[in-house]
Amino acid sequence: MTEYYHDTLSGLSNVWVKGIQQYVDKDGDFVTCFPHSLDTEIINMVVHKDGALNADEVKKLRKTMGKTQQQLADLFGVHVRTVSRWETGTHPIDNANDLRLRWLVAKQRLGIQVATEIMTTFADKVLYPKEVEYHINMADLNTADLNTATG
Repeated sequence: MTEYYHDTLSGLSNVWVKGIQQYVDKDGDFVTCFPHSLDTEIINMVVHKDGALNADEVKKLRKTMGKTQQQLADLFGVHVRTVSRWETGTHPIDNANDLRLRWLVAKQRLGIQVATEIMTTFADKVLYPKEVEYHINMADLNTADLNTATG
């Protein structure tokens, strides 16, 4: 087991998890165990991050909502190509829709209190963009229920 596991299954390239359980099964395949709470923690970190959402984060939050690009476009009143451009990084998401996406995901997955917090701290966080890496210590999460992935 390495100090930090680079999690790419989340759909984000900048997630590193400390203390993840990995082993080799009887067929020689690597198996990684993820707690159900890991995805919620990643979502929490994304909606609270400083700086604008990047392309992968927009896509992650859209998928978290269970929406297609067309459904998100309809919800936000933009063309589906606009959502595609946000998710490919061709054109960054604008501040108003960045806030809207964070708020909707926070409300749906994290609760109204977190959604309200997002609204009140958005200007301080998003107007000063910077790259981030998400570091998660498994010891801080409930590992009672684990998802496993092989690779």
